[in-house]
Amino acid sequence: MMGIAGKKSKMKIAAVAAGVCILAVVALTLLIDADQFRPRIEAGLSAKLGREVRLGKLRLSLFSGRLSVDGISIMDNPEFGGSPFVAARSLYIGVRLTPLIFSRKVHITDISLEQPSVYLRRSPGGEWNISSLGAGSGEKATADVKKPEPVLEISVERLRIADGHVEIIEAGKNPAVYEKVAISVDNFSSATASPFTLTAATGGGGLLVLNGIFGPLNQDDTLLTPFDAALKITDFDPAASGFIPAEAGFSGLFNFSGDLNSDGRAARSKGTASVVNLRLVNNGARVGKPVSFDYDLRYDLEKKTVTFADATVGFGQAAIRLYGDFDTNRNASGLRLTLKGSGVPVDEIQEFLPALGVTLPKGATLAGGMLDTEITAEGFSGNLTMDGRAEIKGTTLTGFDLGDKITLIAGAVGLKPNPDTRIEKLYAAMRWTAEGIAVKNIQLVVPSLGELSGVGTISPRQELNFTMRVIVSNSALTQLTKGKAVDIGFFVRGAAANPEFVPDYKDAARILIDAVLSGKDSGQANPQNQLMDSLKGLFRKR
Repeated sequence: MMGIAGKKSKMKIAAVAAGVCILAVVALTLLIDADQFRPRIEAGLSAKLGREVRLGKLRLSLFSGRLSVDGISIMDNPEFGGSPFVAARSLYIGVRLTPLIFSRKVHITDISLEQPSVYLRRSPGGEWNISSLGAGSGEKATADVKKPEPVLEISVERLRIADGHVEIIEAGKNPAVYEKVAISVDNFSSATASPFTLTAATGGGGLLVLNGIFGPLNQDDTLLTPFDAALKITDFDPAASGFIPAEAGFSGLFNFSGDLNSDGRAARSKGTASVVNLRLVNNGARVGKPVSFDYDLRYDLEKKTVTFADATVGFGQAAIRLYGDFDTNRNASGLRLTLKGSGVPVDEIQEFLPALGVTLPKGATLAGGMLDTEITAEGFSGNLTMDGRAEIKGTTLTGFDLGDKITLIAGAVGLKPNPDTRIEKLYAAMRWTAEGIAVKNIQLVVPSLGELSGVGTISPRQELNFTMRVIVSNSALTQLTKGKAVDIGFFVRGAAANPEFVPDYKDAARILIDAVLSGKDSGQANPQNQLMDSLKGLFRKR
C-alpha cells in the first residue's frame, strides 16, 4: 500500500512541477515584451545592410525560441526612389533564450524570410541598386537611421529565404521575373566566406540552381564580392524570362551546366550548354535538332563587358567557333559577336538555316558539300544587325529541278528533267535586320545550266524579291549566236517555300534580236523560228 501511495505522491509532484514550468513559461512570455527589441533590431539590420529596415510587431515563442515579425521592408537606395528593395509579410528570427531572458541581450541564430518580393533595379547609367547593399555599413550608411539604442551586433548562423519573387527592372525593358526563389546561407558573416544555395524558377518552366561559397562581403560594392559556385540551369527560355526582349526574335530552351566564379574584379563561367527549338531572328523557324554550346566567357566587373574567350557551337558532328564581346553599358554599342566555320558538312547544318530565316523550296533539301561561313552580329538585342557570307561547294539541291522552272534555257541546252539540281558553287553575302534579309553578290554555278548571279531580299514573311541573270555558254543555244554567251535576266518572286521564276521580257526581246542577227550565217534553217518557239514558253510558274 505504501508503494502505491509513494508512486501517486511522485506523480503529483511531477504534475505540479510540469504545471509550474508551464506557468513559468507563460509568465516569462508575458513578462518579456519581444516588441521592445524592435528598435534595436531595426537599427542593427539597417547598419548591417546600409538601408533603412522597417519591422512589424515582434512576438516571442519560448517553445521554439523564435521571434516572429509581422512584416518587413528593406527600403531601396534613395537614388532608385522611395519604394522597397525587399518586402515580405512575415519574418522569423531564431534567438538564444538564455541571454535574452537573463541579460536582455539578443543573439540571432537564424533568419527565415517567407514569400519576399525583391526588386533589382538598374539605373540608366548601368548601376544596380544591390551594389550598395551592405556597403559602407558604418556611420555614413546609417546616418539617416534613427538609433534609440546602441546598434545591435548581429551574426547569423543560418539565413533562409523561401518562395521569393524577384523582378529585374531595367529602363526600356519589360521586367525579368523569377518565382519560387529560395536562398540558404550558413554562418553568414560579412567578414568571412559563407556557403550558400540558390534556386529559382524561370519563365517558361525553367529552373536555376547555384551552389557554392561567397564572401567576405565587399564593403564598397556588393556585386564585387568574390564567390565560387556550380551553376545548373534547365529549360531556360530567355524571351519568356524577360532576359531578352521578345521582339528580338531570339528564342529557345537552354540547359547550362558549368562553373561560375568571381575574384571581385572579373567573373568567369565555363561549361556546356544545349539549346532546343532555337530561333535566331523574327522571320526564322525553330531548329529541329539540339544545338550544343561549349563556352568560356568572362565578365569584367569594372568595364561591365562580357567576352567569349573560347566558345564552340555544335550541330551534330559539325562545329563552328563563336567569339566576341557584349558591352552592358547603356552608352555602348552592345553586342559584337562573330560566328565562323570552315569546311563544315552541309548535311549537319542545313536544319540550322531556317533559324536564320533561310527557307528552302518546299520538299527540297541540301545533300553533301562543305560550307565556309562567317557571320557577325552587332547592336543591342532589340535592334540587332547581322552581316555574313556563306559559300557552299559540291552540294545537291534534292527535290528541286531548276531547269523545270526555266524552260527556255533548259530546252535550248538540251537539259533533261531531273528531280535534283547539282550545285558546284553557291556564294552569297547577307544582312539580317528587322526588315528582313538583304542578299547581294549571289554567285551560283550549276554545271548543267550555267552561271547565275543577282541580288534580292527576303521579307520577314518569307516573300522573295530577287533580280537574277544566267549566263549560258557552250550549248546548243550559243550555236545560234556563233558561240556568243547568252546572258538572260529573270526575277524570283513569291514565297520562299514555293518560288516563282518570272522572265524579264525586255531581256528576252534583246536575246531574240541578237540571235536573229547572229544566226543569219549560222548554217541552221530558220533559227529565228526555233528561238521564237522557245521564247513562247520562256518561263513556267510553279
